[in-house]
Amino acid sequence: DAQAVSACLRFLTDHRVLVEPACGAALSTLYLDHEALAPYNNILVVVCGGNTMTLEQLVQGEQPPEPAPSTLKKVLERGQEEPI
Repeated sequence: DAQAVSACLRFLTDHRVLVEPACGAALSTLYLDHEALAPYNNILVVVCGGNTMTLEQLVQGEQPPEPAPSTLKKVLERGQEEPI
């Protein structure tokens, strides 16, 4: 977790884009030059997230708020066949 957060902060410094720790986990392998990546010349990492998290939450280790459930999810939970 600490490596993921550290990678998020470094990515923010490098690219001015805030990402969530789930993305930071992938970024940390690059920033730490993980040995599993050594044989590869070209590496692609899809960077996403951060739209529900603030820098303060990242630094304090807080989780972003849960998104509101979608209408489809509500329908599936109720077992209805047609949308509300």
